[in-house]
Amino acid sequence: MNEEEIIKEFDSLCSEIKPSTVFLDIKQYENKHINKVRISNGRFLDQFELEYETITELYHGINYIDKKDWPKHRSAQFILLVENLKSLYSSFDRLVKGFYEDSFILARSNYEAFIKTIFISCYPEDPYACITNRKNKNGIKLNLTNFLKQDLQLKWTDYSIFSSYSHANQYPVLIKAIEIQREGQKEAIALSFKFDKKLFEMGINQLKFLLFVNMKMIVTFFVSNHKNTLIEKMFEKAK
Repeated sequence: MNEEEIIKEFDSLCSEIKPSTVFLDIKQYENKHINKVRISNGRFLDQFELEYETITELYHGINYIDKKDWPKHRSAQFILLVENLKSLYSSFDRLVKGFYEDSFILARSNYEAFIKTIFISCYPEDPYACITNRKNKNGIKLNLTNFLKQDLQLKWTDYSIFSSYSHANQYPVLIKAIEIQREGQKEAIALSFKFDKKLFEMGINQLKFLLFVNMKMIVTFFVSNHKNTLIEKMFEKAK
């Protein structure tokens, strides 16, 4: 069978299963979930839109401000945070459509960018070392968990939550396994979607935190001359 015949066979197979009932069901769930969110948490949607727009416009405006007071490592930090903005939006999009686990996984990218930004300030002589996951000139390689707990002495649980979902959805897998062990299997183990108030609100808190982090970074790290006409009003809003 040549390539052209193989393509025809696949096209024929695909045409037989259209439309996919699984895909239609998922899209229906997404629409129902986001409509439920608009009713119950409409302010969160509006606030995220406002704050995300403010952040992205501020980051864009920073390109045109006077950077004479910037230390050499500041550019690396700026690039690091800006390049993770897409994941922040994607995390929001997945959350409001009911894909909580995916939202947590995507949020981890922006969270790690924030921690790496702090790490760069602690070791500014080699700013791209932690970005490329290598040892810096002091022979130190970033271990994010140890950096939080030992160096910064913070008792943050956010990162462990992100990690538990990023590693093959470890947390929900274990919850399901424990439930079956305790109560027996009461229903089929299969792809399923349902609104989960606890997970959704956890996602809101994480996104609000990351929005605040970006605002704080802009105000304290990057805007040395906020009187620039491009960002003056937005800077005041961010404060």
